[in-house]
Amino acid sequence: MQANRKNLIGVGVVGALFLTVTVAGLVGNAKTGNYVATPLLLTAVGLAVIFLWLSQFRVRQMLLVNTPDRLITLYH
Repeated sequence: MQANRKNLIGVGVVGALFLTVTVAGLVGNAKTGNYVATPLLLTAVGLAVIFLWLSQFRVRQMLLVNTPDRLITLYH
C-alpha cells in the first residue's frame, strides 16, 4: 500500500469517528431538549469551511504569479 493512500485512510477513519461522536452528541442533545449545541456546531463548521476556502484561495492567487516575490514577502 502506498504511503499516501495509507495516510488518507487514516485521516478518513479519524474523521468518521469524529463525525460519529458529533452526530451522537447532537442527537443526544436534541432528545433532552438542549438545542444550544446545534447552532454552535453549525457556526463552527461554517467558520472552518470559510477559513479553509479563503486560505486555499489566497495560496492559489500567490501561485499564479510567475515570480516568487509574493511568496518571499509572505515569509519575510
